[in-house]
Amino acid sequence: MGYWSQHPLGGDDPQDQIANFIGVLFPDIDDVDELTLNTVQKFILEKIGEISEKPMAFNIYDEYILPFLIAEFKIQIKDKGLSEKIKEMIEDAGSYKFGDEVPQNGDDDFPSKENNWNELSSSFDYGRKLYDLWDQLMNGSISFEQYPSEGIDSFNEEFFGE
Repeated sequence: MGYWSQHPLGGDDPQDQIANFIGVLFPDIDDVDELTLNTVQKFILEKIGEISEKPMAFNIYDEYILPFLIAEFKIQIKDKGLSEKIKEMIEDAGSYKFGDEVPQNGDDDFPSKENNWNELSSSFDYGRKLYDLWDQLMNGSISFEQYPSEGIDSFNEEFFGE
């Protein structure tokens, strides 16, 4: 198991969970080349309530992965209660897997807009940025391009040619 980025999805384990998640969503697809990014986005949005209730049933064993997937697939969740529930799943953004220290709110190194989320030097920094921007991403007041998506680029490229 390796990690090639500090992004919470930038590693073999999260990428395997994503691939398995897609497999659970589309069990009848033998060739992932048949899927398009739009198809996956639409299906995730249709099933998001069910997915958020039982992420393990969809092969998502680390709950923090779900909100990052939502951001990576550029899915807006209009239901405020459901959106807030998924936002809270960000937690420490898998910092324990990276061995990252998690600063306390109020510490000088606590990631925030003011310090540009510490230049995204840890998975926790990515998580705080997503957490801080979540409501704006979900209501469309800022573009998903405002959030870095290096964690799933290779997945999108490999499976969707995008």
